[in-house]
Amino acid sequence: MSHIRPQWQLQAIAAQKRDNELRRAEELKKVASYFELNTNKSRHHEQWTTEGYYEKANKEAELLSEKKIRVAQLEERRKKLELMLFQENMQYQQELKALAAQPKYYKNGSYLNKIPTSTLQQINQGIIEKEQQMR
Repeated sequence: MSHIRPQWQLQAIAAQKRDNELRRAEELKKVASYFELNTNKSRHHEQWTTEGYYEKANKEAELLSEKKIRVAQLEERRKKLELMLFQENMQYQQELKALAAQPKYYKNGSYLNKIPTSTLQQINQGIIEKEQQMR
């Protein structure tokens, strides 16, 4: 004869089974995540220890080093060019000052500074008259 259990006892057994199943599922999740994590780590470790990865890393490091050297060389070249431009500019300014200090020559060889103002006014008047005649 089977012994009929009271309702509260059946509910307690069902609750205990449910708790056990939840605990097992949680433990399985922990184990699965542990293996997944360690599989990823070992896969990365395997990849990092291969010769191809080592060569690739060396090549990347070499390229980075060359790039840094090139950037430094370009910066040095830029500074030299800036200095040359500054020196040329200074020389140009000095030449302009020297030319400005010298007396100006007119086309016929005479000094422009020594031509009287009245002569210049007569030349201007002549130019204006010719322009009016051409119109």
